[in-house]
Amino acid sequence: MLRPATTVKLSVRLPPSTDSGEASQKMKEILEANPPYDSKVEFTIKSNGNGFSAPDYSGDFLKAIEEAALANYGHSPSYFGMGGSIPLMGDLAKSFPNSKFMVTGVLGPKSNAHGPNEFLHLPFLEKMINTMVQMLAEGRKHL
Repeated sequence: MLRPATTVKLSVRLPPSTDSGEASQKMKEILEANPPYDSKVEFTIKSNGNGFSAPDYSGDFLKAIEEAALANYGHSPSYFGMGGSIPLMGDLAKSFPNSKFMVTGVLGPKSNAHGPNEFLHLPFLEKMINTMVQMLAEGRKHL
């Protein structure tokens, strides 16, 4: 049996430093270039967005992070970077180039992010909220 048509929708996460417009065009070129079995491949770009790569923390901002982590968790912060696309953060960074951004989440012990039983570890969430409030209060001192 031959199928008259097949439709595929692609969603691709790119490294934050990759231009999504260029990557979309390159994917279109590659996928439409040499379709197998005389088939017709049509690649339509619905949307794209660039990722965000936070700059290194320094000065008063780094000091505020350190103090808030010590006060709420009893130890220095841990940093974890991973590639991925957060187009909103990239847009905010362009609009507010002199601002500091800290992207964080509330995953804690036994959390199940993006799973069927996603939940928040409430004691961890409470510490994180306290940490963010302390950092915001510290930041106001330096305005």
